[in-house]
Amino acid sequence: MGNSSNRGKVNIILNAVGTMLVYSGHFGISAMSPSILAQYNGKKGVNEHLIFNGFALSSISTVVFCPFIAPTISKIGTKASLVLGGVLMGALNCSLYYPAALTFLVGTGLNGIGCALMRASSLKYLTDNSPTEKLARNLGLHWSIFMQCIFVGNLIMLLGVGNSTYISDGLRLRLCSSIVVITGVGVTSHLLLKPQEPSSDQETPILIKKEAELASSSESISSTGSNLGKSPGFKETFRSLLSWSTVNLIFIMFNCGIFPTTFATFAPIFIGQLLTRKAYVPLFGMFVGIGEMVGSLIAGRTISKLGIKTSALLIALLAYLSVAAVATIFPLHPTKQPIVSPTVASILTLGLILGVGDSTNGVLLSTIVGKVFQSNTELGFALYACMFNVSVTTIYLMSSYNSFGTMVSIFVVIITGMLAAVLTLDKKSLSTSNS
Repeated sequence: MGNSSNRGKVNIILNAVGTMLVYSGHFGISAMSPSILAQYNGKKGVNEHLIFNGFALSSISTVVFCPFIAPTISKIGTKASLVLGGVLMGALNCSLYYPAALTFLVGTGLNGIGCALMRASSLKYLTDNSPTEKLARNLGLHWSIFMQCIFVGNLIMLLGVGNSTYISDGLRLRLCSSIVVITGVGVTSHLLLKPQEPSSDQETPILIKKEAELASSSESISSTGSNLGKSPGFKETFRSLLSWSTVNLIFIMFNCGIFPTTFATFAPIFIGQLLTRKAYVPLFGMFVGIGEMVGSLIAGRTISKLGIKTSALLIALLAYLSVAAVATIFPLHPTKQPIVSPTVASILTLGLILGVGDSTNGVLLSTIVGKVFQSNTELGFALYACMFNVSVTTIYLMSSYNSFGTMVSIFVVIITGMLAAVLTLDKKSLSTSNS
């Protein structure tokens, strides 16, 4: 294998580390924003609704930009898309240099577009440069590194803010500058990516295999029912996204919003209410990050050995366990106490469980998308990025009008639907899953 194999491993690590660092800035600034903007309430257009409106705008801009992701990646290339995505995500990091409603909304809007490009292009790069039989393993490695952004982002908040009740201008500027530097290092990592040439004794990466197939035929992907064997324009992308034949995959992807909304929103709110020390919130987030790393490595190897459908059964069981743990520790109704009084140990254990659940689910969904959309990975991961934000936004909106107990029931329905959709996937679409 020689230099080609080593170059491939370096690319996988650079891609994952770069994405992790950019998202660390995202999670760090997301954690800081409520505390900082609360101090400017009533000034420069800032009010108590700005945080929710801003992050809702981020998700909406991602969804709106979704039809343009595949054409953009096809036009400027995966590497340039990674860099552009990192720069756009950095706009949110810079918005708190001058805290105001306008700067924050502009930052979150650009951040949403950057997230869409970053998520789709990083997974596309990995998929296109992975041999088919090593795709699940490489995705597991990617997720284990990438999802440490939760650990790093919360670590920044823990060390920089801790139990402080007030963030001075000096502290705010130092924290913002640290996050901007971290994002810059991530973008630089993506600039260092280089093409990988397969060696004679190495399994051909999906990208090279795809180019060879395109030279001899213009096959369609059986699961989408449309010709995806060429770089899509806007019309082709939009038509593919609206195709009824993608409903099965869309339902599978909708499952991806459960874990992020739980550990990013529900858990911090309840932990802040049930435990006295606010520092337990970022500490919980750090344990989620540890769970993400462990779960990603386990999932990659499990899917490679057992295949997608068997692994989906195990991952669904883990998801049910995660929901049961959350329902036990957190109050299901605002007027009721939790079934089991939470302790620091149980909260941190829950963080590990949620982290493992999220990462295994992410590796499974990424593997399915990578295999089904082999001939057009940019479209597949553009759809994935879109559905992630549709899922998160929908769950947030539903949470505003329902008790947590109702949301737990909805989570169970979504997980069950995902499992049923995976088990009924066309066998031809997953013909490489057991290679």
